[in-house]
Amino acid sequence: MESIAERAGAGKASLYRRWNSKAELVRDTAYALMREPEQLPDTGSLRDDLCVLLGRTAELMAGPLGEALRAVLSEALADRTRLEDLSRGMGREMMREVVLRGVERGEISRDAVTDLRLDVGQAVLRDRLVFRGLRDVDVSEIVDSVLMPVFRSA
Repeated sequence: MESIAERAGAGKASLYRRWNSKAELVRDTAYALMREPEQLPDTGSLRDDLCVLLGRTAELMAGPLGEALRAVLSEALADRTRLEDLSRGMGREMMREVVLRGVERGEISRDAVTDLRLDVGQAVLRDRLVFRGLRDVDVSEIVDSVLMPVFRSA
């Protein structure tokens, strides 16, 4: 937090007033970057929207911010509550927005929109990130083999 405050020209105390930990700061930065400058995908197809959203997530995770997130996630492993907070939040909400568009278009049932189902794509990416490295991530395979069947099964 000290080096972040230094670069921002702010005091550490001001950062801690906004974020309780470095993990929260890194998470919020990642979510802000994922939504800007482009907003959530709206290609007209749930499958394509999911590919774009997960693809952007994978790209972000492959860069410097991804390195910071991986460090934060590894620190958070000892604190289950903190880990759950980092793992969910905006990622689930972005997924929810994309999936609800699929509901509106009649591609899937509203019954398919559950927290568990919304967490699946991010969970698979996290698994690949932690255990296999991002070079092994095939977003279209995750969407076609996992997410679309999960959302269509309701």
